[in-house]
Amino acid sequence: MICLAAGMFLWLLYKPENQTHSMRRIRKVAIGVVFRRFPEGVKFLLLKRRHGKDWWELPKGGVEKGETTKQAALREAREETGLERLKLVRRIKGAIIYNYPKEYSARHGYTGTEQRAFLLESFDDPVRVEKHSFSRFAWLSAKDALRRLKWDNQRNLIRRVLKGRLV
Repeated sequence: MICLAAGMFLWLLYKPENQTHSMRRIRKVAIGVVFRRFPEGVKFLLLKRRHGKDWWELPKGGVEKGETTKQAALREAREETGLERLKLVRRIKGAIIYNYPKEYSARHGYTGTEQRAFLLESFDDPVRVEKHSFSRFAWLSAKDALRRLKWDNQRNLIRRVLKGRLV
């Protein structure tokens, strides 16, 4: 017990002043894995980023103050796609957690992100992408969505949905 206390004392004594927990700011993000049932089968909605070379991704965005991740997933999906009738099917287990590059952290004030995903069913509403961020959209089969998605962690979300037979 004394060794543990002495070790903690030494850590506090030699801890650099610029390393505090308050410096670590994590951006909470909610992802909407939006799908729709078509006569030819289930398709997933992907959005093409306006900036970035051929970046296709799932609707996502930051969780606002006083909002749950579930509320944020629905809000972000509605804002980015124009879809009003979305049914929350379930939360997809797990979280995507990673640190941002130093340049991004310096520019935006966050050191990393914690992302939670939700499976959302869309019905027959027309898609109207948020024009500031996205140039177009596509309803794709799981196979095509896996090929087109930019980020491995988003491809893994589609795989998790398929493996769990959630659609």
